[in-house]
This record gives sequence, structure tokens and C-alpha cells, in this order.
Amino acid sequence: MADLSRDRIQNFFNGLGLAHETARKDLNHLRTCLRDAYNDGVINRNPASGTIRIVADPQRTKSDDCKFMSVKDFRKVQTFLMNYDYRLSDVNRMVLMVISQTTLRVGEALALRHDDIN
Repeated sequence: MADLSRDRIQNFFNGLGLAHETARKDLNHLRTCLRDAYNDGVINRNPASGTIRIVADPQRTKSDDCKFMSVKDFRKVQTFLMNYDYRLSDVNRMVLMVISQTTLRVGEALALRHDDIN
């Protein structure tokens, strides 16, 4: 731990070749561990504090076009879901319909209970 420095962390992340989001999450986990170690007195400085620039592998990083559905495709799915004749067994489609009409995430929509809806 004594040899751990911001430069070493920077060089380590530069060499990983991860997608930007993956590297960002991994760096946040490392920062949390080192912050806790500092707060607990295990180390006397946090080498991950301050700026560490994430250098991502562009081939592993998705563009926004690949991450998100086009508005045109979203409208098609939304129209299908709104016009679908639902049965009680169509839980997946119902959840997708709720998500398409709200800003809920999948986990939030799946956790909905009858009392949550006005």
C-alpha cells in the first residue's frame, strides 16, 4: 500500500483497455475502498483522491447510437404496447408498457405493488 500512488493508479487504468463506463465504475470501487481505508486509519493518504483521467478503449466503448433505441423505433414499440390486448399472463409486456410511459427503471417497475399506483 505504501507504494500506491495516483500515477500508479493512472497507469494501471490506462493499461486495462476497458470501456469507459466499466473503467469509471472500477475506479469508483477502488476510490471507495481507499477512502474507507484512509478513514479507518489503515493508510495515511488516499492516492485515488484527485483527478484520475480514464483512458478508454474506443473499440470497447459504445457510441450513443448503439446504446439507445432510435425515437422512430421507440414510437413503434410504444404504439404496439399501447394497443396490445393484455391478459394477466402478459406481465413482461405490461412492465414494458409502464416503462415506456414513465421514467421508471426496470427494477423499479418490477417492484411496483398495487398500493404504489393511484
